[in-house]
Amino acid sequence: MIFVSGWAGFDYLYPNISKNFPFLVPFNGKWDEENIVKYLRKNQEEIIIGWSTGGHIMLKHIDKIKDNFSHIILISPFRCFMDFTNKKILDIMIENFRVNPQIVLEAFLKKAGAIYKPIEFNKESLLKGLEFLKYSRIQETHNPSNLHVVHGKKDRIVPFKEAFRITEKPIILDNKPHYLDENTINQICYEITTKKIV
Repeated sequence: MIFVSGWAGFDYLYPNISKNFPFLVPFNGKWDEENIVKYLRKNQEEIIIGWSTGGHIMLKHIDKIKDNFSHIILISPFRCFMDFTNKKILDIMIENFRVNPQIVLEAFLKKAGAIYKPIEFNKESLLKGLEFLKYSRIQETHNPSNLHVVHGKKDRIVPFKEAFRITEKPIILDNKPHYLDENTINQICYEITTKKIV
């Protein structure tokens, strides 16, 4: 399996997955859009999971990677972040991140339904990730038969209705936020693939 996480989706959020499988955090160090796509085109696995920004990047390049994986699972993906986010709010987030990134990360992860822990991160790369969210857009989506979309109904970052813009029959989880914990991902993965990852 390969896991492509979200913006600020650090490995401590997924301790078992990040320890046992390739774990890519978009815009933290070398993993910009180009390098993520290069990596996914070079590797073949049974399962790939993409969360949030990771899911967006995978969806954007789905035609290039779809044949490398038996099961593609996207958690809270989106076609364009700015379709449901006010540009002024994102600009304020970017300016605040320049001044005090820890406060922005803590607020973002709390809103996502995750816990923030102070860790080392690449500030400049994460800033590029926020700028990326302003301009990255998927005009139309192609849905290969091995694509599965999962979304929490209580997501406060990406509205769950976005899932229906991507696929006709997403898996909607009633009481889940933007962030899905490892046990939930394991359960969903097992239901889709009959494989346990945790």
